[in-house]
Amino acid sequence: MLKKPDIKQGEKIISDLLEWLKIPITNSTRNTPKRVAKMYVNELCSGMYTSSPKITKFDSDIGMVCVTDITFTSMCEHHLLPIIGKCSIVYLANNKVIGLSKLARIVRHISARPGLQEIITNQIAEEVMRLLKPRGVYVAVSAEHLCYDKETEILSEKGFVLFKNLSKNIKVAQYNKDTKKISFVIPKAYIKKRYNNFMYHFKNLSYDKMVTKDHRVLYRTDWDKRNNRAYKVNTAKNINNRRIFLPIVGYYGGIKGKNVLLNKKISFYDYCSFMGMYLSNGCISYTPKDKKWIIKIKQDYTSKGYNDFKSLLDKLPFNYHSNDYYDRIYKKRRQAFVIYSKELYEHLKQFGKVHNKFVPDNIKYGDKKGRELFIKYFWLGDGYKIKANIYFTITGIRLGNDIQELLFLNGKATSLNIRKKGTNNVRDIIVHVDKSGKDKIEELVKSPSKILYNDFVYSVEVDDTFIVTRRNGRIAISGNCMTIRGVKAIGSRTNTASYLGDININEAIQLLEVNKFLK
Repeated sequence: MLKKPDIKQGEKIISDLLEWLKIPITNSTRNTPKRVAKMYVNELCSGMYTSSPKITKFDSDIGMVCVTDITFTSMCEHHLLPIIGKCSIVYLANNKVIGLSKLARIVRHISARPGLQEIITNQIAEEVMRLLKPRGVYVAVSAEHLCYDKETEILSEKGFVLFKNLSKNIKVAQYNKDTKKISFVIPKAYIKKRYNNFMYHFKNLSYDKMVTKDHRVLYRTDWDKRNNRAYKVNTAKNINNRRIFLPIVGYYGGIKGKNVLLNKKISFYDYCSFMGMYLSNGCISYTPKDKKWIIKIKQDYTSKGYNDFKSLLDKLPFNYHSNDYYDRIYKKRRQAFVIYSKELYEHLKQFGKVHNKFVPDNIKYGDKKGRELFIKYFWLGDGYKIKANIYFTITGIRLGNDIQELLFLNGKATSLNIRKKGTNNVRDIIVHVDKSGKDKIEELVKSPSKILYNDFVYSVEVDDTFIVTRRNGRIAISGNCMTIRGVKAIGSRTNTASYLGDININEAIQLLEVNKFLK
């Protein structure tokens, strides 16, 4: 047990903290230093300065004793913010029992100090064993998470994937709200829980996000925007503004690209340009009879990309020629650039054919200039422009996802729509700009609608606390499962458990379930 800190000294420290944060002193905040100092000493950290609760044991030949849903408040030792949770205890009596209220005292004494959910769980089990000396004890601690609905995807190093399909040890994109930079990291935790409550749906034509009610939302108001204020964080249920602005872009630096060896060395930027040209309008084929490996890049003389494509091919170490052919789909004569090269054919083959094409990782996660060149040449082959908005038209699922990801990593706001064209689903990607023609960086959305939801919800935990998600082709930036280890949203829980001594865990869990059912 430590000596209780001096409240006056704590007030001075909190006052300095407020001054450092540039929080003005008003009638509302004048007494904040005293309130905060008392809260830390007398509540959140009180277990450090008080002795273990005294308990009276009674003789009893009862078997298992169970108490559930003991509420507690602790403090995350990483961020010095509250952890809110519930604890359940089952112990196998050793001819001695204690009053059930004494178990709650033990829980609150142990939890009233800085810690992590896993550590708190173990410490409660150890304290029950020390004070009561039962034959065994089982402790389960549950706290609340912040999650997304089952239709939400997360951006990973494998592209956008549904949370439920996210493999362990795959890096995901995290967003730093101060620098607005994107980085890829292995999640620290994975969340999948049943949720039966209201979800909050933020939606317009270009934005779509559905989250649990206590989910952390990054946003700013009209007033914040007019005064050039930074984004702030609030829970979905507490955002009452009729109009809010939500961030929709980030910036990924990437790794400087290396030259590529194909017949001869090709600069990385020429390679990016060529792959944009090929993946938009190219195809490969092999004719066994003639033993010819053919690369064909379709581009009419009158097309917007013809001159750029030709100039690029003139720089590359491949012999090519222009060829006229009859297009059976469009029923007219068209033009194409044709290259005969086994080495180039084998290289391009690994990136799929027709509707299965995809962007090489060294371009996707290379530097910004390489991605820009790829996007430029891809758009020359498969894009168009209406007023200030840029559009891409893509038939392949994976390629469409890759193009949207590339645009996002380069700070472009996009949405992806799917439409039917003949027997194929075509993906139209729109790059959004504001009224002045500048790239959009945030989306104006009205206050969220509430939708009753009864299904699984998902999330992950990352250090920067914000992740990149997509729902119905609309990209959003929002909170991960928790800022603080242990703070979560009702209906989606992380559970930790600890057991000591001679206790049947299955019987203990079964008893907990029966107890909850009877409630």
